[in-house]
Amino acid sequence: MIKNKAVIFIICFALYLPCYAGNGENGFQFLELGMGARQVGMGETVIAVADDVNAAVNGNAAAWGEIRQNELALTSVQHTESMSSHSLSFAKPFANKGSLGLQMQSFDYGDISGYDAAGLRTSQVDAGDTLMAVGYGRPLGPSWNMGINIKSIKQKIGDTQGQTIGADIGLLYVPMQLGKLSRLRLGFSFKNLGKGAAVGKAKTALPQTMGLGIGYKMFSDSLFLAMDIQKTRNEKMHLHIGQETWLNRVIGIRLGYRNENDFTQGLNYGIGFKYKDLQLDYALVMNSHDFGETHRFGLIFRFGGVGEALYQEGLGLSQTGNYGEAIMKFYEALDINPHHQKAVNGLREAAEMLKKQRGKSQNENNNK
Repeated sequence: MIKNKAVIFIICFALYLPCYAGNGENGFQFLELGMGARQVGMGETVIAVADDVNAAVNGNAAAWGEIRQNELALTSVQHTESMSSHSLSFAKPFANKGSLGLQMQSFDYGDISGYDAAGLRTSQVDAGDTLMAVGYGRPLGPSWNMGINIKSIKQKIGDTQGQTIGADIGLLYVPMQLGKLSRLRLGFSFKNLGKGAAVGKAKTALPQTMGLGIGYKMFSDSLFLAMDIQKTRNEKMHLHIGQETWLNRVIGIRLGYRNENDFTQGLNYGIGFKYKDLQLDYALVMNSHDFGETHRFGLIFRFGGVGEALYQEGLGLSQTGNYGEAIMKFYEALDINPHHQKAVNGLREAAEMLKKQRGKSQNENNNK
């Protein structure tokens, strides 16, 4: 049943791709700007690089099903001297039930000159876009994740504003088989589905985008290669390629290339730094969406979540003398969060107690 749903999703994707077009100009173009500094540093490959909160809200909604810890993410982008965008995202995972997420995003155009009906310049007016989104994703089985985002999108220019509702749908395939195939990641996404809105007399459509992404991890996950093919409504198909290399799981070096059109193609560069539950990311984008050179800064803080719950289960089992089961829970917690020091200590203590328990049992048997 689960595989059938996934196959239906892929078939619809394949049939929809050749006829993906529409009438009217795309509006709300801030939705096309990548926010997550990690994914942007990898050439804006966001569909298969789907394992954190930024990917879930900006690339592939199915990433919600991959999140195992609570994640709080902050991103800041300086597009020009006067234009900037910021986002705040949060993900809350539930054991074997996927994750729930929230996002707030703003794009500030700065002050824009206003004009009256005669074309004469008046005072400066404020202009900006805002987005509020809620998302949810969960595993459909051992290898499939599916997710959805519902978004409230608003554009304001002075006293004039327009508002609409949009949606994202995503699917992610991560094989559970052993061997080389288990390193593969395959993603499908539909973004910004829904009707446009009128801002004053101007009617615009959402920049509906669909895409296919493929990723492959190598060398104990220290190297991640990714490629996206994306198609935005009324635009040509574009290609994104990226790589991420982690040195000692502490420093990440990223490089990517994107080819969207004559104005938005070129190299992206990025670097990341991990310290325990904190991750800092930076991306430099050359020739970014007519803005020229832009800088993105991101922070992700991970805490609690499923890993903490598994640790607490292991602690309870250890306290009741079920050391073998406790060890399994501690291992599961460390698989999700390798830096969970309490789980490391719990694993060590449970292993020592299990060894003593078995030694005591063997001595009792020998005495008999």
